[in-house]
Amino acid sequence: MKNKLSCLEMGTFMFYIMRCFFIGITINNIVYIANQDSYLSIIIGFLIGFIPLLLFYYLSNYKKDLNIVELIEHLLGPYLGKGINLLLSIFVLFLSTIIYWNFTTFIASQYLSDTPSLAISIVFLFPTIYLLNKGIYVIAKSSVMMFFICIVLTLLPFIGLFFQLDMDNFLPFLYQGPTPVLKGSFIYLANNILPIFLLLIIPKDMIQEQKKLPKYLILFYIMTTLLLFILFFLTLGIFGVNLTKIFQYPEFHLLKRASLFGFIQRIESTLSIQWILDLFMCNILALYFVIESIRITFHMKSQKLYQILLIIVSTFVSIASNYVFKNNTIGTEVLMFPFSFLLYLFFFLIPFFLVIIAHMKRKTQ
Repeated sequence: MKNKLSCLEMGTFMFYIMRCFFIGITINNIVYIANQDSYLSIIIGFLIGFIPLLLFYYLSNYKKDLNIVELIEHLLGPYLGKGINLLLSIFVLFLSTIIYWNFTTFIASQYLSDTPSLAISIVFLFPTIYLLNKGIYVIAKSSVMMFFICIVLTLLPFIGLFFQLDMDNFLPFLYQGPTPVLKGSFIYLANNILPIFLLLIIPKDMIQEQKKLPKYLILFYIMTTLLLFILFFLTLGIFGVNLTKIFQYPEFHLLKRASLFGFIQRIESTLSIQWILDLFMCNILALYFVIESIRITFHMKSQKLYQILLIIVSTFVSIASNYVFKNNTIGTEVLMFPFSFLLYLFFFLIPFFLVIIAHMKRKTQ
């Protein structure tokens, strides 16, 4: 089983992808849309999310030896396929830039307020390049180690927060009707479920015990959604709608309310490391997608050329993330609806049509 990814490693990849856009983006957007009923958006989004999971499962099984870039060329032909792959690579590059922007903004605002974001992004550029240069198998091993750290840091604050819930913060129920809740659920679906499409850059043949993979992915899908729901429910239940809207990162401020065993306090800086790991690992996966896509599309076989490409792409994202938005207000407006529309276009409509084409080809054969 040498040079094979385990189902656990694939599950941890899903864990990071689903959590990545939640902090500072999803939670702010759905509270703004659905107010005190926004927790229902996560439940509905979770149920609808099984549809893109089925698309993911079909495409991963259609040609197990091909990743999504190779599969697109196989289904659409070399010319149209390369065009779609190029557009997809550009979008994932933009996605990576958004992740890195959120990553550096979070660290700068909550940890290093006097440090320029550019300096923070350059510091984290070096471990990014190192991990990408080591390849997907080392990335996967690192992913598992960081996953257990994230789980511990996620569960610890729940001990001291449940007793601070105020159920009045969820009333009145469906005050604005079901429409805002549905809008919020589609925001959650776009930001936290559709990016799972990134995992298709790993062909199924690279995974050991392939028959167990669907069970692992569903298990991680349910577990991650449950953790996000509890975090969101606590944030809304303790702060209320108005206070949640004021904070850029309400999850971080929620941790200021946490204490362990009644006497260990001021632990928010330690506990929030989990989100730094989420953002860092998801960015690694997005960059890996872009680099692999370019390598395959342009038939790049030289290892030195691949390493140069890796450095150029990583450096570009690191620097561009500091200039992608002029200010946080513009960033919030872009990430509300235009960004969600692009996520549906590239991570739902393209896979949907690929499944239709693959199904038609399979029938004709």
